[in-house]
Amino acid sequence: MEQATTDVTLPAPDDVISHSTVTSGTGCGGNLTAPSGGPLTSPNYPGNYGNNENCEWLITVPEGSIIRLTFDSFHTEKGYDFLTIYDGASDNATEIKRLTGYHPQISPIISTSNTLFLRFRSDGKKSRQGFQFSYISSTAGQCWDPGVPTNGNRDNNSNFTSGQTVRYTCMDGYQLRGTANITCQPNGTWTGSTPTCGGK
Repeated sequence: MEQATTDVTLPAPDDVISHSTVTSGTGCGGNLTAPSGGPLTSPNYPGNYGNNENCEWLITVPEGSIIRLTFDSFHTEKGYDFLTIYDGASDNATEIKRLTGYHPQISPIISTSNTLFLRFRSDGKKSRQGFQFSYISSTAGQCWDPGVPTNGNRDNNSNFTSGQTVRYTCMDGYQLRGTANITCQPNGTWTGSTPTCGGK
């Protein structure tokens, strides 16, 4: 059964926002402790979120793992409503990215440890549809499946450990665009993005 936290308004500086454990939903924040989770969204998604939202998500996966955060959609009031992502368990950690406005595509965000902290704040005026995200975890030295491009092939379908290379080719009549070979790095990321295969 889906669980979600209760929406809250902007707290005073000394107020504490409590987090409920969630795995998916449209609530305002929560503790995410499963190895993977989502989709999770801003309040009321796909409808507009409210004014004065203050939502916090804390993602914690098993020790020795890292987190890959992906967005299906993102649209907030540009310059006024922000989602900030921190590489750690609180806003004292290093800020990875601060998002506002409309983003048709966002590159995956990868942590350096087993925690990520997200904070969404909106002002008291206009609102937009908001956002939807998911996450998965991977142990150090293990990369995520990089995928296969449409009209393409790869020579490695299962071994995505550190040092392993995936080599891409395209079917007849299609041209490879991007990097043909990508290698899994010790930090769990690839040396390049998955290429595409386009018509000649």
